[in-house]
Amino acid sequence: METFFMALSNRPEIIDTADDHSLPNSDNSDLGSNWQVRFWMIFSGQTLSLIGSGLTQFVLLWWITDTTGSLAALATAGFVALLPEALISPLGGIFADRYSRRVLMIATDMISALCMSILIILFLTERVELWHVYWMMFVRSAMQAFQTPAASASVAMLVPRSFLPRAAGLSQAMQGITLVAAAPLGALAISMIPLGWALSIDVVTALLGCLPLLRYRIPQAFNSNRTGLSALRSEFRDGLHFIWSHPGLRRLYALMGAVVLVIMPSFTLVPLLVKEHFGGGAPHVAFIDAMAGVGMLIGAVVVALFAPRQPVTWILWGFATSCFSLALTGLMPADRFNIAAVCWMVSGMSFILGKV
Repeated sequence: METFFMALSNRPEIIDTADDHSLPNSDNSDLGSNWQVRFWMIFSGQTLSLIGSGLTQFVLLWWITDTTGSLAALATAGFVALLPEALISPLGGIFADRYSRRVLMIATDMISALCMSILIILFLTERVELWHVYWMMFVRSAMQAFQTPAASASVAMLVPRSFLPRAAGLSQAMQGITLVAAAPLGALAISMIPLGWALSIDVVTALLGCLPLLRYRIPQAFNSNRTGLSALRSEFRDGLHFIWSHPGLRRLYALMGAVVLVIMPSFTLVPLLVKEHFGGGAPHVAFIDAMAGVGMLIGAVVVALFAPRQPVTWILWGFATSCFSLALTGLMPADRFNIAAVCWMVSGMSFILGKV
């Protein structure tokens, strides 16, 4: 999952809890005395799950790089890991508003864990094929499209409104730490244990992430008159119409889509760049990935501190700088790996600045 705690401005009339009881949403004053325990348990579980996902992504991309050394193979991996989430995310957001978010989070984690378990067996029995990995990435991306909106929208129902800024800050810190730590942990794992067992870390963290969700309820806000299939279609259609009827939004979405299509696949090509051009191994890939994480963390801090009043300007300059730094990374001579890592860090930082 990409994020867990993002404050949303829900104005619900009904809260539907996990055990089908309804409560009035009185400014979150009815959370109970143990809301902090519930928050920290769920937060910790989702943090572990996020670390496991990041570690697994590193391990799989390095396996593709080390096994095939093929640009086409890595590009395909990036495609199947990006496209399902990009296409299904709007539908995932609608589902998160209309159905039990807790059930969505548990179900998507369990489906991903089941598919990963099958992939682990294939690795341990030495029967794995490249297309098996592609299918795993495809399923994880599709599940992410449902899990991320459900997890993000849960925060308003987990904490008092006075705690929302702290929860958002904790979320940013957690994501930044994960971006920095996941790749080095992945490199350490594959250097110490067989790759199949390294992938099992993801299954364990997914199960640990589900345990608090099984134990604690997540109150949920929804409009009881808009839960049917026709309401889903209507809301999806209304959203598309709203974007299409505003030229500024249309151009902004087109720009962001184009930039994401350029930048995001490049992250999957980093292992091949490091191995073939700079002559590095898994530790070097982990280092440059960690530098990107540091850059993204810095970018998040800058956005939080300065709260840009002209977001369009930040978007344009942020994405332009990110693309330029990305190009510099690939153009660096083979003996300038450290400078390339700095360029990659700047690209990650600018990318976050462009997402304001």
